[in-house]
Amino acid sequence: MTHNNMGSGLILPQRKEKMFQLFKYTIYGLLLYSVGFFLWQDYSALVHTHSDGISFKDIGEAFAQSLDTFAWYILLILFELETYVIESDETHRRYKWLLRTIYLICYATITWALIGYIEKMLMVYAFDVSPLKDACQMVGTQVKSLALELDEYVTLTADNCSQLVQPLYVNSNIGMVSGSDVLLSMKRMASTDVLNAATWLLIVVVLQIDVLLQLWGRLTTALYKINLYIKITLYIILFICAGYWWFFGTYIDFQDAALWILAFFFIELNLFKWHEEENMPEAEHIHPHPHEEGL
Repeated sequence: MTHNNMGSGLILPQRKEKMFQLFKYTIYGLLLYSVGFFLWQDYSALVHTHSDGISFKDIGEAFAQSLDTFAWYILLILFELETYVIESDETHRRYKWLLRTIYLICYATITWALIGYIEKMLMVYAFDVSPLKDACQMVGTQVKSLALELDEYVTLTADNCSQLVQPLYVNSNIGMVSGSDVLLSMKRMASTDVLNAATWLLIVVVLQIDVLLQLWGRLTTALYKINLYIKITLYIILFICAGYWWFFGTYIDFQDAALWILAFFFIELNLFKWHEEENMPEAEHIHPHPHEEGL
């Protein structure tokens, strides 16, 4: 792969390339904030969704966002290494099995997180209409938590019990009450989370196929275009999810989605340049891509 694709002796284009790389890695850096934020959010919600303690099988549901984000960040770095950073065949062969092992761990983690999103959605849909008309009657009972929105819960008290919009809905499994408006929003957001996570999983599968075929020298132009059309369709779904979050005011989710889409656009650009260089006539290669068939 040609890491500096601007040609020799062109100072301004080289500066533009450096600025582009600085911008790219700034975006990667900003995504670290998402890892920390979602870990804090998941941990804060834990005392309300698993007040009796958490078992190993519940970790995926309780920490779905943070597990998902962390695994995706590692995958992003791996794709950046394979499509841009690693230049020598010897280096790639030396670390090939390590990279593949980390890939498998990440795929297992994001699949686990997807299952967690599904379980969280089922938890949201498990709320039933309460026979009580006043949430203040629930204060001091087994209903200990009040849902403000998805992943944001507080302790039900005499000060906040009157703010609920009727009819009231209760999830007796976790001891939580919600108003009808909040529950509707939670259902929308939980379903969108599942769709978003599943779509990202499909994208990374197609992207991994692209990378492996390119490494093996078998990514033909026809296959590249087919996979590209599939990914474009999947990215459209991600844009719809991001727009949905924006429309309903969950701006942190919209911001996070936009950063991830932008980050993987950089990976797609890396792959595009790599594929184009591999298919250039031999005489046009200034800096041939280091990966060779047979890795």
